[in-house]
Amino acid sequence: MRTPSILQLSCCALLLAGGSGAQDDRPYLAVHARNATFLEGLSSLVLEVEQQVDPDGASFFALGGNARSIDWAPLDDDLVAEVFVVPAGLRDGICDDLGIAAGVLRGAWCTGAVQGGAPPRYCAQVFAAIWSFPEQIEHVRFVIRDRGDGDFHVQGELTPATGSAFERWLAGVEPDPRGTLGLRDPSATLWLGTAMRGPSVQSAWLGWWEHVATMRARQLRGTPADDADARAEAVGLAAALRDGRIALRWSTADRSIFAVGSHDPQALAELEEDPAFRALMQARLGEGPRTWEPLRIAEDQQVVQVEDDALATDRILLRAVRGDYLIEAADEANGPATGKLLARLAQGRARSFPLPDGLWLQAEFSRPPLEELRRIEIPFPLPIEMGIDDLAESVHGMLPARATLALRRAAPDSQALAFELDLFGL
Repeated sequence: MRTPSILQLSCCALLLAGGSGAQDDRPYLAVHARNATFLEGLSSLVLEVEQQVDPDGASFFALGGNARSIDWAPLDDDLVAEVFVVPAGLRDGICDDLGIAAGVLRGAWCTGAVQGGAPPRYCAQVFAAIWSFPEQIEHVRFVIRDRGDGDFHVQGELTPATGSAFERWLAGVEPDPRGTLGLRDPSATLWLGTAMRGPSVQSAWLGWWEHVATMRARQLRGTPADDADARAEAVGLAAALRDGRIALRWSTADRSIFAVGSHDPQALAELEEDPAFRALMQARLGEGPRTWEPLRIAEDQQVVQVEDDALATDRILLRAVRGDYLIEAADEANGPATGKLLARLAQGRARSFPLPDGLWLQAEFSRPPLEELRRIEIPFPLPIEMGIDDLAESVHGMLPARATLALRRAAPDSQALAFELDLFGL
């Protein structure tokens, strides 16, 4: 292993998982490894961890239980480590170590949300749902393999807790054979596409739009969406007309584009003219100079002909209905790559494409040039001893040259999610 940066990425990944409390004597964090660099980095990142060493030189690290209670995979030559996480326990352990109570975090989060116009009681409910979500996952486990030359392969599964709402939600999702939407672009910093369908997808959209309407209650006062019936109808249609095909293209040097599939694109286009929906979309942008306007792209119209006028408003959110999907583009500047991509979308030349092997999600990342990182605006003050150039160089050095992520159901009769992450050029 060339650098310890893979350690930082893998240990941060532990915090992204969720889980129920520890069962029997299983730890809430356990690692089985023999790679010396990995072990050294893990020891520096995780304090007060129990370490046990086997005669063959392999080490077990555990927090909250006995690492040997887990059925570990054999340590092959290329296996850097195997990791087992029950992150509800990890969440509680970290908060205990740092002396942070859930009430303190809830107060800080709710204060900011209420200042943005959200109802206080609803803010508390949202925080409670986020805080308790890890308990809906039984465990996450994954292996890290060294492919050589700074390339690594991470493969694992996320298992939902039996009988949990998350397990029931996963049961209502299946891959969409139509695939995802045509925003794939090798020049982008990040591309992400999903291809899902099923009743759980529609429930997720409905929950999202109800969340937006509630969080932006203050901005909706005095607008057509202030009427409860009109707002409910707009929210219901906004959710019902979307499907589980989502694509995102983002670049540090260009405009970001977001697209979502639709069951009925014509009805979605008509919804954009509804006063309550327009008020809801404007409120979604929050308070400030940004405005929302629908952008219609005719089949024979070149998008590049309308870019200058359409983007005159500060951070305008552009939307266009084309074929069976909806396009959104939002940011301050528009580059030539985005203009060409929007033109292809407008002319129907960027269409859906299938994801391989029944994937639910696929994502690709390419490390941007250092100069582009230096131009990114940081929305918070930096320490006086650190400038933007220092931060950009530090981040650039930690990022892989390229990364890919895939997510699918682990098996046809399983609710577990299988994931694969490939990191190149660390």
